[in-house]
Amino acid sequence: MAKINEQNKLKARNMYVYEYRNLEEIAELLGTVASTTVRAWKEKSAKLGDDWDKARSAHRIAEGGLSAINARLLEELARNSQNIFEKIKELENPLEAVGAIAQLGDSYSKLTRAIRDGTPQLNELAVIQKTLTILRKFIEEKYPQHLTAFVDILEPFAVHMTKQVGNKK
Repeated sequence: MAKINEQNKLKARNMYVYEYRNLEEIAELLGTVASTTVRAWKEKSAKLGDDWDKARSAHRIAEGGLSAINARLLEELARNSQNIFEKIKELENPLEAVGAIAQLGDSYSKLTRAIRDGTPQLNELAVIQKTLTILRKFIEEKYPQHLTAFVDILEPFAVHMTKQVGNKK
């Protein structure tokens, strides 16, 4: 039973990190656990140094680069900004409008600072993930007989690497 739970936990992590599924979807796809269990696995893993959110972000960076993530975040901010500007137009007090615009600018500054300052570990994880992806493709093309063994090792190794990089100060 413990081995099945570990397998389900690893499947859940992979669905969260690599398929960008939410916890409810994961529980539904696994079919044998509740979303609260998946959430508990995620939280416990984070306490043990395997932060699923950092791994997911690193995977996104490895897939499309940091600039793609920044673009996505900035697009979301722009979309929200349009809604906010529509509401600002409805304000009768010019000081309220100025304050709202200042808060929006502050949000933009904080977002760009967070992106800049919060990425060194994510960049390192992204390079590792990109390297492992290239290695997997290489093994698949040149040594297909070893692919199953590689994948069996790769999944727990990904967890190990996230812990190693995540624990750096």
